[in-house]
Amino acid sequence: MKKILILFCLTSLSLICSSQQFVRSGRLAQDLVPNGWGYEKVVGELNKDKYADLVLIATPSYDEGIVVTDNGVYNFNAPVVAVYFGREDGVYTLFKQYNNILAHTDNDTCLVETSVTINEKRVLRFGFSLSCSSSEEFSRSAGYLFRWESGDLFLIGEGSDVKSNVTGKGTKSTINYNTHKKELILYDNQGEVCDPQWYDLPKEPKKPLGSFKMFER
Repeated sequence: MKKILILFCLTSLSLICSSQQFVRSGRLAQDLVPNGWGYEKVVGELNKDKYADLVLIATPSYDEGIVVTDNGVYNFNAPVVAVYFGREDGVYTLFKQYNNILAHTDNDTCLVETSVTINEKRVLRFGFSLSCSSSEEFSRSAGYLFRWESGDLFLIGEGSDVKSNVTGKGTKSTINYNTHKKELILYDNQGEVCDPQWYDLPKEPKKPLGSFKMFER
């Protein structure tokens, strides 16, 4: 009975931790992120109201995601994204929290590096690159572009680059979801374009941020 009770308590604590939320509103990024979480931030205008908005990528500090290896201490907890909209008085208010949209690794041989930017055209970009300490046949990078439309952030474009570490040859693809066009470029080991091709894509509803996980292996 005691073992069952202990297990129940541990499970309850785990559920409480896993549901930990960002603060609903505040003026500073460090006041919005749950205690103990590391984070990166980017500030820029997203929703056309002329006030600066805030995007946070935070990494939880749950014990179950902290792994000690011969190479060091790694935090393999899945990163969490939060989008805040700014107001005239300088207060940021949470729009949405996204718990499972960024690809991440759970071992120390391959790491996914993530970046986030907001440009002058109000485009939110998530960039990813895969780096491995072991010998990998391919290296990969990708980017996803979102813009505020019809009350949400929708995917308007994406691109990827897959390169052979053996031959140096690779493939780049770019998709524009506004024009429904895809460009595919093959390049050689000198970076020279060999065979660019264009494709028409079916017209489908745009995907909102949070509806899929980016850069899954």
